[in-house]
Amino acid sequence: MALIGLGIERLSITPAAVGPIKAMVRSLDRAAVTAFMAELLADPPRDMRGALTDWALQNGVELT
Repeated sequence: MALIGLGIERLSITPAAVGPIKAMVRSLDRAAVTAFMAELLADPPRDMRGALTDWALQNGVELT
């Protein structure tokens, strides 16, 4: 999710991860995650993973 928010468009993942990653990517609002990543980078939280997880849960991102 963070990589997509940073503009990365191509990911290399294991075959077992394709389904979960595909579901997560399809549930993302790319513009929203890009804006959120810009906010995080401007003022980084102590717990980046926690901030991303909270944002994902609040925005309906599928986390498997």
